Parts: sequence; C-alpha cells; structure tokens
Amino acid sequence: MVVLDGGDALFSDATLAHRPDAELLRDRARLIARSTVHRGLDAANVGRRDLAAGLEFAAGLGTDPGVPWVSANLMRSDGSFPFPRWRTLERGGVRLLVTGVVIPDPRQDPPLGLAPLPPVEALLEVLRQALAEAPADLVVVLSTLGLPAERRLAQAVPGIQIIVGGGDRQQWVDPVVEGDTAIFHAADRGRFVGVLRLDPATLTTWRAPRTPHMRQALEDQRAALALTLARTTDPAQRQALQAQQLDLAARAARIAPPGTELAHRLVPLGPTIDDDPEVAGWVARWKQSAARQRPPVAGPPAGAPRGPRPAPAAGKPSGTYTGTGSCRPCHAAAYVAWSATPHARSYAALRGQPRAEQCLECHASRLPRAGGTSLEPIVGCEACHGPGAGHQGPGGIARSPGEDTCRRCHRGHHPDEAFVFGEDYEKVRCDRAVSRKP
Repeated sequence: MVVLDGGDALFSDATLAHRPDAELLRDRARLIARSTVHRGLDAANVGRRDLAAGLEFAAGLGTDPGVPWVSANLMRSDGSFPFPRWRTLERGGVRLLVTGVVIPDPRQDPPLGLAPLPPVEALLEVLRQALAEAPADLVVVLSTLGLPAERRLAQAVPGIQIIVGGGDRQQWVDPVVEGDTAIFHAADRGRFVGVLRLDPATLTTWRAPRTPHMRQALEDQRAALALTLARTTDPAQRQALQAQQLDLAARAARIAPPGTELAHRLVPLGPTIDDDPEVAGWVARWKQSAARQRPPVAGPPAGAPRGPRPAPAAGKPSGTYTGTGSCRPCHAAAYVAWSATPHARSYAALRGQPRAEQCLECHASRLPRAGGTSLEPIVGCEACHGPGAGHQGPGGIARSPGEDTCRRCHRGHHPDEAFVFGEDYEKVRCDRAVSRKP
C-alpha cells in the first residue's frame, strides 16, 4: 500500500499574515503533520496553503522523521531546492516515482524567498533525471494545479500514468482521463479517501486507463444518441447527432480493451471509520489547549434584534454549491448525525450494479460551481437544503426540507420502494443527536 497526499493539508488559507490566532494554527498544522506521518504517509506534495506559515516552517516539518515532502518546481531564489524533487517507493516489486507541483505565485513567492519553476519545465527535468538513475514502473504526480492545468500537464509531459490532483476543491468519482494519464480528485479537508487498486501486471502495458463505470457510461450515451437519431428527421440535427456519434465511438475505442482497468472508489470519512486512539488523544489535548488560548468572541446581547444577513462573498453567488464538508465546522452535531444515515452511504449501494451512471442523479450530489460541476458520492447537505454559499446566519437554505424535496428521488424508481414521508424522513434527519458507534 502507498499513501499519498496531493497537498494543501496544513492550513485553510495561503497566508497567516494578520491572523491573531496564527500560533494556534501553527500548532494545529504540527498536529496534522504528526498525525499523517503516524498513519503511514509515503509522500506529500507542498501546496500553496502548506506554505502559509512560511517556507522554513514547512521545511522544518519535513525533518526526519517528518512529513515526506516532495516538490519538483519549488525552487529558492538562490537556485536551491528546499524539498526533495522526487521520491522513489517500492511496494510488492513495483517501483514508483512520485513527484509534485504547485502553482507559482508572483505575489507570494518573493517574500518567501521562492522562485518556482514552471510546472511543465520542472517535471520534464525531474523525469529525465530520475528515470536516468533508475527506471520506474509507475510515475505519479501530486498536484494542486486544478483540473484544467492538470489536463494540460498530462498532454505536455509524456510518461505520467497518474495525477493525484486538487487545488480546486472538486471531486470526481471516476478519474478524468487525458491520453494515457488518469487524474484523480478526492476533494480536500480530509472528508474522503480515494482508494485505487492496480494489478502490477497491467503496468507494463499501461494504456488509456478506465473504470467499469466509465465504459458503461459511454455505452449508455451511445444508446441514447442512437435512439434520438432514429427519431430525428431534420438534416441539420441529424448531421450534428452523427458528429456526436463519431466522437463517442472514438472515445469508446480509446478505452476499450486492451486498456488498463482500474478499481477506484472514494471512501467518506465519518463515524463508521474508527479513530486511531493515539491520534484521538493528541487531538483532544490540542482542543483543550486551543480552548484556553482562543479569546472569547463577543456576541449580541440576548434578545437583540438581528441585523440584515450579509451578502455572499464577492465572486460567490448565492446559488453556488460549496460541498458537504463546508457545513461541518458550524454544524458538527448535524454532520455526525447525517454520517450515520443511508444518505451518507448512498453511492456505495451502486457498486456492482449495471448502468450505475444513470443512478447518480439520486445516489450522488451534483454541485454546480463557478468553475464547473463536481460530484459528491453521497446525498450531501445541499442535495436537501439547497446551495450553501448564501447561507450566513439563519437564512439562505431550506432548514426543514418538505416532501416535495424528497420526492425528487423517492418516486418509485425501484420496484420494491415503499417511501412513506413521515416515517422515512425520521431516518435521515440531521437535526437530532446520535451517539458514535463503538
């Protein structure tokens, strides 16, 4: 087993400047680093948010036995590299070359003493040097560039089999395939773990990686397109549909055997996943220390009238979805309650089922965002309560979803489905306390 982190694990912001609780956040970062190393982390990319407390702080966390940092393109202004540019790992007779990249930032890099190389240039150099020293069965790039840049990276740098990506807080149930590169996103903030299983025998013939879900989805699209084409008489529409058919056929041929078959799943972390007792003790002690250090926040007097709800942040319209993890900090009890419901395990019910992609509308949550639509493999908070970006204070969401909301999915898709709103609503309510399973 190899445990990898795409980056941005330590802090929520790119800088701690002007934060009155900066030392408290540094303590929390030390705890995160200690915990991930304790759990067997093999390599971690250095993201922009990992540098929030400064270059030397991040580098200090890598002091042996510390965080196994890796970064191909983070270079100091004097031309030296503060982190290892790549790591070579061996598991079960398979040799992995693992490296990482981060976005250069002309505003933040000079104060940190950094002059990062362009990611493509750095990766071409690293692969040339590393593979000249010893061949690798699998090349893995850890990234915080975001999906569009990662796709361009896969096109520009041949030989990358896997990109473990991030930076845009988007999540994909199946990998995004660019040529012979599979790009995986498991979102961020420790809400999910991506699990990828590979047959070592496939590494010597790696080509056009795909999962069974991806292949089935294409077959469904081709069948639907053929049906539409058979019913269409307009010449212009037929021509457009035929062009789509050719595109789908090319994509289907690309992922057909002998392509590399991947077994991939996202595991949501919740009460059903036991805590490590030692790490839980560290976290409990940090919380006690944080409670003593954090100054109390003065609230409005009891009974005082509420002011108008603040407008959503600039660039984030009220209809923007933010993801289930963004609800957790303020609604911890509700999050724990939700984690114990069937909604938190909705995607798992599709495993091994035919035509599972057709079921994602209800067994997963589509999250329209400014940069595109991502997918959570759960029935998350916003699937029932609405987009969270406009939720500040008491409003902006549906606090108690009605039967019409439930009926968008529970409307008899399954022959044995017997949905009774009054009874079944109680099974998924998140506004009730639940005890953690032993």
